[in-house]
Amino acid sequence: MLAGSVLGPVLPCSALVVDETDRVVAGAIITDRDGLPWIADVFRRPEARYAGLGANLLCRVLSDAAADGLADVSLVVSDANPARHVYEKLGFQLTGTSLTVVVP
Repeated sequence: MLAGSVLGPVLPCSALVVDETDRVVAGAIITDRDGLPWIADVFRRPEARYAGLGANLLCRVLSDAAADGLADVSLVVSDANPARHVYEKLGFQLTGTSLTVVVP
């Protein structure tokens, strides 16, 4: 993904967070997917000491995206994803839904 070959080129507003040992502990990756900025991934290590880091990092990259002139940034999230409420608190709005049905 970071090479830009999976979901499009990684945009400069993306960010990684490292700890005191230079280990990556969180990241927010925004890509240019066919001309549209997409949040390809947001992650953080699950330890309690990193609670809230994903949301804080996402706020930062969205601010950087706006400063870079990006008016909209999109993402895809499942209904069951516990981070969905974080995205909604940050201002993301539902614009569509889809359903995949596996036929045996």
